[in-house]
Amino acid sequence: MEYAADLWHLFARLVRASVRMPVFLILSIVQPIIWVLLFGQLFGSVASLPGFGAHSYVQFLAPGIAVMTALFGGAYSGMGMLADIDRGVLDRLLATPVARGALLAARILHSAAQVSLQSAIILSCRRRSAPGRMVAPPASCWCWRWRRCSARLSAPSRTPSR
Repeated sequence: MEYAADLWHLFARLVRASVRMPVFLILSIVQPIIWVLLFGQLFGSVASLPGFGAHSYVQFLAPGIAVMTALFGGAYSGMGMLADIDRGVLDRLLATPVARGALLAARILHSAAQVSLQSAIILSCRRRSAPGRMVAPPASCWCWRWRRCSARLSAPSRTPSR
């Protein structure tokens, strides 16, 4: 039970750090959408070639971009761990009674949550695309949602300080 509590608190620490810098969160979501839009339109005529397995190039492209996003997410998570080591955060966390496995598991869980969200957005572009055209969720809609969520999570708590 203590492991789950440690995992939750460390995961919440990483989520708070992500929400405090919403530009990275927005860029990590918008960048794959831009790739799908750019390459989907650029190579859209490839789908008309005989023998091409998909109805549209976006259906062919979206799973690859989802995997690429997952790989970038893993690299970003590793770089975050290296930054924590360089700043001495990991040394301070190791001095606490936190379960050692929870330190890595929280970072993995945080990265998995981010990549799952990004992949769901990318694959929603794939499902919505009809043969010959690309329909993506509007980026302004996603940015508005993340702005509202970050404003709610970064708002000061209403409990009186002691």
